[in-house]
Amino acid sequence: MDMSRAIPSLVFILCAVALGAIMPAPKAQAAGPEDAMRATGLRVLGATRGYATAALWLRAGDAYRRGDYFETQAMYQLIREMQPRNPAVYSYLSWNEGYNIPGQFPDRARQLPWLARGLQTIHEGQRELPFDASLRLEEWHFVFNRTRDFPLEVLRLELEAWHEREPAWAAVVKSILASQDALTQARRDQLDAFPDQAVLPADLQDLLGSFDELDAPARAKLLDPAFDQLSETEQGSLGTDFDLVARQQLRAFLALDREVQVIVALANWARLHLMCAALEPVLNMKPRSLSADAALLNSYLYAQKNLPLGMEEAFTPRYRAGVKAAFAAGRALARAAYGEEGAEEFSVRMKENFNSLPGWLE
Repeated sequence: MDMSRAIPSLVFILCAVALGAIMPAPKAQAAGPEDAMRATGLRVLGATRGYATAALWLRAGDAYRRGDYFETQAMYQLIREMQPRNPAVYSYLSWNEGYNIPGQFPDRARQLPWLARGLQTIHEGQRELPFDASLRLEEWHFVFNRTRDFPLEVLRLELEAWHEREPAWAAVVKSILASQDALTQARRDQLDAFPDQAVLPADLQDLLGSFDELDAPARAKLLDPAFDQLSETEQGSLGTDFDLVARQQLRAFLALDREVQVIVALANWARLHLMCAALEPVLNMKPRSLSADAALLNSYLYAQKNLPLGMEEAFTPRYRAGVKAAFAAGRALARAAYGEEGAEEFSVRMKENFNSLPGWLE
């Protein structure tokens, strides 16, 4: 048997084995007693709140330019309290906390606290503005983008926020994190190094499946970094079907030990499911952009494609029902915004995306 050919399918079989019998264990959260005192202080400001807010923005900007990120964070917290009903505030602050400030630090240990603050700001905004679609999309973007660099760290952070609403998902994530903790140091190093070598692909299972269908010489060519130096003519259709990013992803993933591959594959599905969960409420929110409906549909698509074996009964019915609801809502929104032509264009694009799941849009 050709073991290199068996790797992709075996990984997803092992994902099912790794899940085993897992049980969620939700916990409740309690609010702090200091909230009422802060709210009273803000009400006292009255009409001068606008001037105070402007001063805080200026001070936060100055602290950020000086590299004093802890003063920046203190100003951000006050700004959130001064402008709790403005979704743009939460979006802007979470971007700085979750993207820009972590980028100023070379080591992951110093990046992670800021990553957590960015996500906390998004969740705080969602609590203050529970019917704002933009903050749901903000979380979708955060999960999609940040899990490419910090896949397990983001899942660990989101576990606290989602374990009660998504117990089955939470059980899988706890299993993933337990597997991570059980790794040898060498395999943990492999896992930690993976994001530096390749972007975690949403279409991981499709990519591995396409690679699996190649003959041995073609697979060997793709795994050889020297292939990247060939001209487009020399690469031929193989280079077209597997672009540079896809080749980097294949090499990085297939170089991992099997236990690490299983963790990465499960984490990939877990983040895709979370992206579905984050956006599902937007279908009942107005206003919202059509991009939210499209993002939700594509999240369902890739979550289903990367679903671990044995989990179909728990998740596929939800995905399928969600796809139908999102497709209908997206068509209605496109029709309202762009007329019948816009609705038809939306339908055509989604049908192209879902050609691998026939009947799901009907």
